[in-house]
Amino acid sequence: MEPAQLLFMFVFGVVCAAIAASRERSPVGWFFIGFFFSCFALILLLILPDLGAERAKYARLHKENLRLRERVKKDRQVSDHRHVELNRRLEAHDQALGMDTAHRAPALAGENGPPALPDVSTQWLTADWYYVLDGEAKGPVDFAELRLVLDEGMIERRSLVWYDGLEEWQPLGEVPGLAKELYG
Repeated sequence: MEPAQLLFMFVFGVVCAAIAASRERSPVGWFFIGFFFSCFALILLLILPDLGAERAKYARLHKENLRLRERVKKDRQVSDHRHVELNRRLEAHDQALGMDTAHRAPALAGENGPPALPDVSTQWLTADWYYVLDGEAKGPVDFAELRLVLDEGMIERRSLVWYDGLEEWQPLGEVPGLAKELYG
């Protein structure tokens, strides 16, 4: 090999190493790639994304994702608390009026009318809940706290739960009316 050709290869190696270092890639590796593949290595290096910028972007997106998850969790807690409070107020209203508006009467329309709504108890909304975590009963907690425990992954659909109104401990996903509220 001629000295001019070696110098040319060395210059491409140094240029590739310098660019690689600024893009948070291995300067030694890119020196040898640039040394042997010259222009192709330089073009490839310029096409590849900057790892430092990619890491910063990922860190920013991860931080934003965590912030949004926390906000959704807080919004859900507020929503659940309002839902529970609204049901408590409706129950107090029903008691004061001596009525039961939680259960709807069958439809009075003829055969072509709308079907009767199913009788679904919402007693669980205002109940004190107990749940099993690591083989140990925890509680009492209100519905909003139970939902938070579920959202945090401490319990799941098949975890056993109980409140005064259930005959026995049941999997969370099998409590009448509750699965639709929690899982949509």
